[in-house]
Amino acid sequence: MSQIFDIEHGQGERFLRAKEVCSLLGISKSTLYKFIGEGKFPAPKKLGTRTSVWLSSQVYAVMQAIIGGEAA
Repeated sequence: MSQIFDIEHGQGERFLRAKEVCSLLGISKSTLYKFIGEGKFPAPKKLGTRTSVWLSSQVYAVMQAIIGGEAA
């Protein structure tokens, strides 16, 4: 199984905002938060009172699980 995300090969960890997460997954923001509520997607980390982010490795791990046929 190939890896989508690999820190050792030049792709470092970074923060992703909701808009970018939705774009990567091809879902709407409401669907993203529905998945979070259902425990199918990791909750965001708070950087400030109005700023929430996801670690790119977490997002890519969910994508990898979907590709591999595992439940997210």
